[in-house]
Amino acid sequence: MSYCVNCGVELEKSARRCPLCGTPVINPVQPPADEPPAYPENIFIPKKTRSRYAAFMVTMVLLIPNLVCAIINLFYPHTGHWAVYVVSSSVLLWIFCVLPVFIKRNAYLLLGVDTAAALLFTFIMSVFHGRDWFLRIALPAILGLAVMLGIMIYWISRKKREWPSVCTAVVGILGLMSMLFEFLISWYVVGRPMIQYSVIIVASCVGLIVFFEFAGRNRRFRAWLTRRFYV
Repeated sequence: MSYCVNCGVELEKSARRCPLCGTPVINPVQPPADEPPAYPENIFIPKKTRSRYAAFMVTMVLLIPNLVCAIINLFYPHTGHWAVYVVSSSVLLWIFCVLPVFIKRNAYLLLGVDTAAALLFTFIMSVFHGRDWFLRIALPAILGLAVMLGIMIYWISRKKREWPSVCTAVVGILGLMSMLFEFLISWYVVGRPMIQYSVIIVASCVGLIVFFEFAGRNRRFRAWLTRRFYV
C-alpha cells in the first residue's frame, strides 16, 4: 500500500493522483495497476439534477430580496404598497421561468397555471389602478392568448412538427394577438374597435410565414440552412 508523499494519505493501488491534494503518484517499486480508478476524475451530474439545482438557485435569488422588500414595506407603510408590485412580479416571473422545470410533461397544466398567474397579476395591478381595464383589456387578451396556445399545443402533440411549421404557428399567433390587443385597447380608449396599426405587424408576420413555409417545403433551401446554421 502506498502513501502520498505530500499529505500522507493512504492511496489505492490504481490511484494515479492523490484524491486529497492531487499530487501525482510515482512509485517505481509498485507502478499503478490497470484497474479502474477508485475516484472518478470527472463528476457527472445528470441533466435533471442540474436543471433543478439551477431552479433552486433562481428561487433563492428571487425569494430573499422579495422577503427583504416585504419586511421593509411593513415597517414603512407610509411609503405605499410598493412591495406588492415587486413580490407579485417576482412570483409571476418564477411561475413562467422556474415552474416549467418541475412540470414538463403536462403542457396543458402548465398553460393553465400560467394563465391563472397572469390573470391574478393583472387583477392585483388593477386593484390599485382601477378594475375597468382588467375586465375590458387584460381578461379577454390573456384568455384569447391562452386559447391560441392551447390549440397550438394540441396541434403539436398530434404528431412531430418540423421547426418551420412551429415558427409559422408562433408568428401567426403574434399577428392575431396584435390585432386583438389593438381591438381591445381602441375599444377601451376611443369607445369603438379599430384595426389600424396592427395591420403593419400582420403584414410583417405574413412575410415571415411565407419565408418559413418556403423553408419547410423546399428541400434544397432546407439543406442549405442546415449546413450554414445547423437548424
